[in-house]
Amino acid sequence: MQITLASGNTSRLKNDNKILKYICSYIKYKFDNLFAHGLIFIIPLLTIISVFIILIFSIIYYYTEGADDYEDALWRTFTRILDPCAAAEDEGLKHRIISGIVILCGLVIVAILIGAIVTFMDEKLNELRKGHTTVIEKNHTIILGWSPKIFDIINELIIANENQRNPSIVILTSKENSEVEYMIKDKINNSRNTRIIYRNGNPMSINDLNKLSLDQARSIMILAAEINNPDVRIIKTILAIRNNPRRNNINFHIVAEIKERINLEAAMIAGGDEALFVYADEIIARIIAQSCRQSGLSVILTTLLSFQSDEIYFKHESALVGRTFYDAVFSYNKCSVIGLMLSDGTVKIFPRLNTKINVDDQIIVIAEDDDKIILSSDYLLRINNEYSGSTSSSLINHNTVLLSNPMTRKATKRIERNLLLGWNNKAPLIAKELDTYVARSSELHILTNSDTITQFINEQLVNELTEQKIFVHSGSLTNKSDLEKLNLFSYDYVMLLANEESEQQNLIEEADAECLICLLYLKNIVDKSNNEKTFSIVAEMYDIHNCQLANRTCADDFIVSPNLISKYISQLSENKNIKKVYDVLLTADGPEIYLCLASMFVPLETPISYYQVLQETLKYQCLAIGYRLMKYLHDETRFFGIVLNPDKQEQIIFSQNDKIIILAENFMSSAPNSTHILNIEQLLAVNRDKLHGNVIGKIAAELEGIDCVRIWHDQALIKEPFAKPTSWHFDVTYWSFTSLHAISVWIALDDSTLENGCMYFMPDSHKVIERRYYESNNTFSEIKIGKNMADIFAIYPELKQMPTVAVPMKAGSASFHSGHLIHGANANMTPGRRPAMTIQMMPDNTVFNAKQNILTKEQMDKLEIGVSTFNDDNYNPILYKKIK
Repeated sequence: MQITLASGNTSRLKNDNKILKYICSYIKYKFDNLFAHGLIFIIPLLTIISVFIILIFSIIYYYTEGADDYEDALWRTFTRILDPCAAAEDEGLKHRIISGIVILCGLVIVAILIGAIVTFMDEKLNELRKGHTTVIEKNHTIILGWSPKIFDIINELIIANENQRNPSIVILTSKENSEVEYMIKDKINNSRNTRIIYRNGNPMSINDLNKLSLDQARSIMILAAEINNPDVRIIKTILAIRNNPRRNNINFHIVAEIKERINLEAAMIAGGDEALFVYADEIIARIIAQSCRQSGLSVILTTLLSFQSDEIYFKHESALVGRTFYDAVFSYNKCSVIGLMLSDGTVKIFPRLNTKINVDDQIIVIAEDDDKIILSSDYLLRINNEYSGSTSSSLINHNTVLLSNPMTRKATKRIERNLLLGWNNKAPLIAKELDTYVARSSELHILTNSDTITQFINEQLVNELTEQKIFVHSGSLTNKSDLEKLNLFSYDYVMLLANEESEQQNLIEEADAECLICLLYLKNIVDKSNNEKTFSIVAEMYDIHNCQLANRTCADDFIVSPNLISKYISQLSENKNIKKVYDVLLTADGPEIYLCLASMFVPLETPISYYQVLQETLKYQCLAIGYRLMKYLHDETRFFGIVLNPDKQEQIIFSQNDKIIILAENFMSSAPNSTHILNIEQLLAVNRDKLHGNVIGKIAAELEGIDCVRIWHDQALIKEPFAKPTSWHFDVTYWSFTSLHAISVWIALDDSTLENGCMYFMPDSHKVIERRYYESNNTFSEIKIGKNMADIFAIYPELKQMPTVAVPMKAGSASFHSGHLIHGANANMTPGRRPAMTIQMMPDNTVFNAKQNILTKEQMDKLEIGVSTFNDDNYNPILYKKIK
């Protein structure tokens, strides 16, 4: 029995210990859970404990120390908990023991409280550093994602925000906030009045997006990450923004970057009318295709896209309602009006001058800032033709421009031979863009050392081009011997692309270094040839700082693609309508930016007001927006000589080779040899019968032995001062019909002499061309006006021994020559122009042969090869018809 009882007591004791341990563990668990709530629990708990200790020990003080009243005992206990020094004067062991206990309790409570506060503050600071708190901002700009373009974008936004009140930029990225802040502060020295707020999170997460006050944002930019197929994440981010259950009934202003065209349609479906998409490769391809033809275009676009310079604005101008676009052009001193945005949102760049401005229309202007768009104080006098400036040079007869038939310097597509050095994702887009600028049978030569790229070109790209033949050359950008084999002087335009496209800094530097080496080799090849560089070079680079290293190479223009796209995205974030403007300016259809010789419009070395420049350009159906002074070509501080939106009262002196920057459609921007003005009878404002008359038509008919003569087209040929010779060629090979009875008349408007570039002919050469025509199944060999007089002999070697005849002519004299007679013109060795006029004529019932020549795209679309005839009297009127 005793053994049993002992065993039972032991068992009961073990059970009691287990229960006790469980109770302790339970209390500890609950206590830990309560402490996990942080200060919200600790402060009330410590307050309760403190009150309990004060009440207990105040009673002890009251009865042991003989306090005068209980309030005095409470105060003694309270002060000893908070301040141990308060017990310094206590006497007696009992009193000191009690005070010591109170002080120890106070120290524990205060220590716990301080520790809790420090922990709480540390957690809050970590939370802030990690960027997990909610942003409470209004009218802010949000950037989602991370890309090296972010630095240029932030810089542009900082400039744009200078006149804003309390502006801010909020960045949400998966990168650590400390890393993001360090990189941005390293690249951006001064954020001026703009606050930059960093948040860490996933742009595709609705919860993370909710921290950014999306509904209050001015705009949202989504950058493409450096991963494979970033478009998927961009589309998902847009869906997260638009389908957020917390969103208000407002339209978001979203600008997103898309890497692949194949994803563009899906992105547009996801974004609806709230998102704009920037397909960077296509934009850069268009700029490269245009820049190789217009040296300086990249500087103009960079200036227009930067908030630091003059840029494009939209404005309702009630004072101009009911007026014409022409009136608007002359209504501002310090703004350049370039178009209208109609009430339905349609953008018209350089519309017809008599276009009326309606109530809801907005004018599109280039201005320094939106607060600078101010009507001139005397704008009514100007547009009512009552203005008289302080000098005669300011006086403008606007009706001369508005009422006279405008002249057209129209560019005809010509056969070109172009060279593409290197390859990246933009190369196929550039090739397709070039296809819209060149005539059929043009050539595109590509240098690459990749078998994969060569296979893609031969199997796919060749089938996507209609006007160009592709020739692939195997070689490297950085191999001089490969470049020397290309015969650079045989090309019209050379485009240099970086072989690798990556936004990783080391690969950017490597790609730019290859371009720099290539440019150095090209310069060396040109210098050693002792020939004048007859081709233009446009080079693409990724880092704007590397362009400074290449300024003294032979490149005519640099395209810094990431910088341009960053500026473009920034502009769209401020005004979505900007996209409509550049959609017009960066396509072959519609008005484009051209840099034209100033001598095409105004006299040289003579002071002239910008008002007069504007008037003179309007006469040629083009609109001046600035000019370029070539003496500052290499001066970066003067924007390489480019001045946009000058004051209209400014006096300018243009020199040889200076340019006027214009907006025009299908304009012939430069004329190294001659200036062509089509439809000259409109310029002279006389009736076709009086200009051409039956005399010219009858002579042409009798010379060709035909009964009916129609006009193909007519033009003025103005050989500029000191212009180069026009090499040997014949006309009919360029025209949109094939006939052995085409004929031209050449009329001297001033004396045409040996010194100023008179015509030369090759008698009987038409017989050689005719014989070859029959041998080639009634077709003419495809040729172009070569850079050298002897180029034609490579195709027609039998012409090399034929005699030539110079034909000087007095003003008013005329000569007729067959459309397949070889002819050319001497160089103009004088400081004056050599003006002449030609009329190209053809028989009745000529058939379309697929060549574009002077035809517009709309006309081309309506014509059927081998079937359609040029018998429309509106376009090709009858000049003479024999009466039977």
